[in-house]
Amino acid sequence: MAILLRVRISAFARKASRLCHEFVFMRAPEVAAVRILSVVANLGFLALVNRYAGDVIAGQFLALYALILIVSSLARMGAEQYLIASLPRTAPSDQSAHISSLLAAVVCVTALLMGVTAAATNVWNLSFAFGASWSTFFLFWAAILFLSLNWVGVGALRGVGRYLQSVSQETLVYFSIFIVFLLLVGSRRRIVQEDLLLALVASFFISVVLGFSLLAKAGTRPKLATAAEVLESCRQSVSYWLAASLSVLNAWLPTLLLGLLAAPQEVGAFTISYRLAMLLLFGLMILNPRYAHEYSRLSASGQTDELISLYRRNTVSQLPFLIFALCSLAVASSFIFDFANIDSSEAYVLLAILSVGTFVSAVCGPIVTASLATGHARLVSGTMAVTVGLSALIVFLFKNSMNALLVAQIVAVTVASQNLILYVLWMSRQKLALSRQTVR
Repeated sequence: MAILLRVRISAFARKASRLCHEFVFMRAPEVAAVRILSVVANLGFLALVNRYAGDVIAGQFLALYALILIVSSLARMGAEQYLIASLPRTAPSDQSAHISSLLAAVVCVTALLMGVTAAATNVWNLSFAFGASWSTFFLFWAAILFLSLNWVGVGALRGVGRYLQSVSQETLVYFSIFIVFLLLVGSRRRIVQEDLLLALVASFFISVVLGFSLLAKAGTRPKLATAAEVLESCRQSVSYWLAASLSVLNAWLPTLLLGLLAAPQEVGAFTISYRLAMLLLFGLMILNPRYAHEYSRLSASGQTDELISLYRRNTVSQLPFLIFALCSLAVASSFIFDFANIDSSEAYVLLAILSVGTFVSAVCGPIVTASLATGHARLVSGTMAVTVGLSALIVFLFKNSMNALLVAQIVAVTVASQNLILYVLWMSRQKLALSRQTVR
């Protein structure tokens, strides 16, 4: 029995390794390289902020940074997913107008979100919660504006499949500039919150210029859209925007809530632990950009059997990355925590809890990407609405005793449960569609 088990494990490992090599390094080596660099830059950015700004200033800044990302990315991410799902079903002659109307809709929705956020900052007195001054909030709004403009270009590039340009300019450019700033200034004096936001504004502004230049070079030249076309794009993509909004909230709302309801010192430890746990999804980060359009194409052409087969092969091929990421966390996490001046005993507990939830999510495969690309945005938004809503209710009930440990437990359960539920629902729908095709 033991020999048979070892043989099966060995065969499965060889198959996973072969699929990993075929699907990642043979077909998407540039995406793999850029993703590795972006992960290093992201973790370096967080560790340097906590090291040179101190845990209090770093906690306040990371909460503001989470708010910037939430407001700026909601419209862009929904539009990006809608483009991926809808382009294979759009006639080539209509694609330019389709992209133009969607980009205009992104600008309108982002402007609306910025107005809502402006009202919320006055109602909730966020400036007091973050210990911010007028100069801080001027830079805060400038960062939102430039990041929103930048992501208009990024969303279009990703939506039409220009992955290398969009990923590299989105993640590497402003993280690299920010890291250089921290190394130059932090080595001379203590960094304050205004310094961090000023560096963000400069980084995002440069990314705007690069983003739109790449958009022009890619041959995607949007035209002026009419009001009717913009409204129609908003109507058709509303479910994608809702799903993307809940996905963004999953990633950054915990950091924002900790900044509002808990001690600022806990924000840095939680955020770095959460980003480290997200390394378990590294294989999916590489595969998702490469195969999102393939999922959409197979679904549009009714090739359900090939769609399910591709999904399963992608799930298996990312397992070597999952194992490698687990080993990397065990080796490198202590170095990162020490470099960022974070209490390792508390951070290890947070990392362990978050890693369990992320591991379950990774084992389910690229379920969110596959669901959105195949037109099941309502399924994604409905599942996420239930899990995120329950999480928000728990946070509200325990807001007086909010801490990083409680938030980590909530996030782990939310991430794991929503992907498991979504996997069962999406796969059952695909098998039902396959059975109907077989009957015909």
